[in-house]
Amino acid sequence: MKSLTPQCLPSDRQLRTIKQTNKVKDGEDIKVYQMRAAAKGIDLRSEYGYLMTDEIKLKHGVLWNSMTGEALGIADDMLMLDLNAVLKRLLSDEGDVVKPAVYVNAWRYIAIRADGTEGWMCGFFFNDGSLTGDTLLKQFDYVTLCCESIGSKVYGLVLDAGGNNAKFTRRLRNDVTFAEEATWIDDELCYTKNIFDPNRCIYFWFCMTRLLKATRNQLVASQPQESKAFLDKHGTSFGWAFILKLNQQLKGLNNSQLTKDVRLNDKVANPTSYRKMDVSLAKIPFEHKTLSYGEQLSVKH
Repeated sequence: MKSLTPQCLPSDRQLRTIKQTNKVKDGEDIKVYQMRAAAKGIDLRSEYGYLMTDEIKLKHGVLWNSMTGEALGIADDMLMLDLNAVLKRLLSDEGDVVKPAVYVNAWRYIAIRADGTEGWMCGFFFNDGSLTGDTLLKQFDYVTLCCESIGSKVYGLVLDAGGNNAKFTRRLRNDVTFAEEATWIDDELCYTKNIFDPNRCIYFWFCMTRLLKATRNQLVASQPQESKAFLDKHGTSFGWAFILKLNQQLKGLNNSQLTKDVRLNDKVANPTSYRKMDVSLAKIPFEHKTLSYGEQLSVKH
């Protein structure tokens, strides 16, 4: 029946059932979609784009009600999440009543047009740190249905490669797995059917910015003779030592123009935990000028 009438939305009763089984208590507001529909007007009745999602840590010291998404007051997060306090609540006659929301999973729609892109927040779901892949799947279905119902067509989904998101994307693939040694993923493992219109597909991919930083971090951790040491097809070790060597040579040359072109410096070569979050620094080791300069030095030596 669903395949014959793909445009039909779930009934109110079914939506209430989905809502009750959703472990993450939401703070979504249907007015967001109503406002977006009104803002689009006649000229932009239908828009085309993709969804973005990410989990955000709520500000320390603010107590949120995970069922309503409302700020209730000031609280000590460490006290609220203390194991002893949690056990006492579980064993009390009242049960585990206090469930502070410490994270919010936000969803954003990115509309793509000829004159550029436009993004708008389309959903947010509070949780107490127990977000699962199955819950993410329910959120995704809900947000997709809401966007599609106002003419914001969903053709893609971008997210980071965290543990819960990895489980989520596995659910999107109907739990189909692929070999760890696979160098290329089959096309059918990169999309899922649109719940609103099964004749359309929604492709999903991991955020390239996060992947770039993750690659840099793995190279930093790769050291010769250590547990993490990358080897090329000839068995030669490679890793961050190459960047450290380039940085030292650049400083020794004292060539301001070359330093400006290559942009390699101590902040890039020896990133602190804080600096590792800086995307602008993470890109520099992979830039064409950096790699070209390293190749020239390799040829000379």
